[in-house]
Amino acid sequence: MIMEDKEFRKELLDQFSENYYSVPSNHEIFQEVIKRMVESAKQLGVTKVVSIQTRGSYYGLAIAMALKISSVSIFQGGDIRKRDNIIESSGYIDYNGKEKYLEMFKSSINEEEKVMIVDDWFESGNTGKAAIELIEKLKGKVVGVSILFNELGDEENKYFEKYNLKYLTKITIEDKAKFKGFE
Repeated sequence: MIMEDKEFRKELLDQFSENYYSVPSNHEIFQEVIKRMVESAKQLGVTKVVSIQTRGSYYGLAIAMALKISSVSIFQGGDIRKRDNIIESSGYIDYNGKEKYLEMFKSSINEEEKVMIVDDWFESGNTGKAAIELIEKLKGKVVGVSILFNELGDEENKYFEKYNLKYLTKITIEDKAKFKGFE
């Protein structure tokens, strides 16, 4: 489901094209992003927000605070130093063609928690799939996936539909050309 209108889409893309990190630094755009993502979470009855890596955390923490629920992060494999209390995803190929895996603390998810995964961008969907794998291994229930930018193809979109994928804007080939150099 797309949560966009043309004016907001233009502002969001213009802001993002300046710098990956500039959306949270623009108060008005950031507040609108959070408002739209919170609306989605409320409809799904989310009880925990799970952010993917650093950029997902910008949004996930704000959403969790607005909902007065907890938030946890999923980290790139190898980032957690204390290795005895983590769970790892299967390996996957990321949007840069690099092999990676994700990890999180085993205590991050309680059985049957209703989780919404938050990230900034899905290109291939492989990182999102690895995040779902981790949450489901811990017996959490992924009830939603919320991202700003969706570059997924039809097959990947179909996969994430069962997890109530919501995104703020669909990325086109023309849009992608504006972001050259950010990859």
